[in-house]
Amino acid sequence: MSKSEKQTVLPFQVVKKRSDDERKVKKRLTENTCIRPTTTPKSTSGKKEKGKDEADVAPPPPPQALQTTPTKSPSLSKFSTVEVHSPLKASPHKEVKRGIKRALKYDDLTSVTTTTKNLQLPYRYRLLKEKFRCANVALSMLENRKETCTFRKLKKAVEEMTRRNFEMKDIAQMKYLFPESLVLRQEKNVPGSLTKEEFNNYQLTISSNIIKWSPTVLLEREKIFHDKLLSQTKMHHQAYLSSLKPPVYVPDDKLCNWHVKFELGSVPDPPEAEIPRPPVNESYNSASDLLKQTELKLSSRVKTALEKLNKESPQSSESPIPEATPTGILKGVSPALIERIRKKEATKAAIAMTRSDETEKQLIMLSRLSEMCRIIRQLFVTEGKAAILWSHLLQKISDSHSSNLSPGKILEKN
Repeated sequence: MSKSEKQTVLPFQVVKKRSDDERKVKKRLTENTCIRPTTTPKSTSGKKEKGKDEADVAPPPPPQALQTTPTKSPSLSKFSTVEVHSPLKASPHKEVKRGIKRALKYDDLTSVTTTTKNLQLPYRYRLLKEKFRCANVALSMLENRKETCTFRKLKKAVEEMTRRNFEMKDIAQMKYLFPESLVLRQEKNVPGSLTKEEFNNYQLTISSNIIKWSPTVLLEREKIFHDKLLSQTKMHHQAYLSSLKPPVYVPDDKLCNWHVKFELGSVPDPPEAEIPRPPVNESYNSASDLLKQTELKLSSRVKTALEKLNKESPQSSESPIPEATPTGILKGVSPALIERIRKKEATKAAIAMTRSDETEKQLIMLSRLSEMCRIIRQLFVTEGKAAILWSHLLQKISDSHSSNLSPGKILEKN
């Protein structure tokens, strides 16, 4: 073979030839044929002749069918629940629910019952309640700081918060209404005194039986004190109802409103409890003072004589009070008719005191219906039409009604 017939094979041509062989093998595999590839011996000289690529591949054997095994698709069995464990934090919805539960836990401290919502306290009682609240706040702050609370300190703190005078009378009323709330003592040598004279004298100290103060404790004490004031007002209200002719009786648990003629301003102040006073050391400067003091003390004979005199004195017999006859405008009217009218007024007052807000709204709506019907009838007569626009009708009722109703208020159901 001459040099002209030989041809040199470059490296990239060898790679291309191998890739062509692999492509042919894959193609025959897809056509369900078996191919036996042959390896070409490496030439030491690195040269090849033309047409060698056809001679390197052996003739293919007869085609045979490939044995294929049928495969089943994977299937999952039915199950009722699926448990998924996620490392993520709890959803914010659950946190909101927990917050709602915590809020409902203290709902009884801030909620006002429907029966006592309309029962307003007198002004003096409301002012005393506000002073009690401020006194609790000041007392809690002093006790948390391990300080002794004196009346001077409490008076200054309450007056700064309420802008009202705080006197010893207020402490006595709080002690009477809620005796467990305050512990009053007269103590000497109290730390924190301003002057030496104040340190040596007796001072009124205020304390409580609470170990640890918290906002919950403050709310509980305020609610208890409010109930005490309300029960005191109910007592005076019941006395007023019993003084009517005929007397009216309404249970305290069903009372929703005060009597129409009951004046809250006439309710007297709550009674005052005894406040401990500093001990008094009696001293006699002269003999005359001692004689005056002993003259007041009576002998046993004089005391027994006075007791016998009191026992022998006749007791005053109670005479029956005659019934009052009608005078003035009611003169000539039969007493039986006056008694029946008073009984009707008493029953009406009892119903009004036990009436809830919902029934009150329904009665107000029913009282407006007669005037609304009259306005609608006059509108149809003047217009002379079988149908009127709804908006026009509402506007006419709003303009013509005596209670000055808005169109939105006319459509209210409750």
